[in-house]
Amino acid sequence: MTQAELIEQIAKRSGLRRKSVQAFLTAFYDIVGEELARGEAVRLRSFGTFLPVVWPHQRRWHVGRKELIATSARVIPRFRPGRPLRELIAQKLVAMQLPNGRFIIKPREPEGSVASKR
Repeated sequence: MTQAELIEQIAKRSGLRRKSVQAFLTAFYDIVGEELARGEAVRLRSFGTFLPVVWPHQRRWHVGRKELIATSARVIPRFRPGRPLRELIAQKLVAMQLPNGRFIIKPREPEGSVASKR
């Protein structure tokens, strides 16, 4: 889903104008970004937590130059979903492994359907 599609869905469900929803989302992004930039977490009950996480410095092999290079430590944003969101996703989706070892995500079959009885 793109930002434009999200705005459209929120406007449709809430009855608000698209410009109002867009202003809300812009303010939301700004506030979450500012809090993360200050090193603070943003907790939204039942949805999840946005938090800054430190990636430590590492030594990596540069294939082109054939030498070890050092990367500096950095802070990245991370989202940790809350339990209700995790349970909703687990209830609606299932991961299936393909013969080549990769996984795909599919909607879960409704209980009592012909496909779930196989």
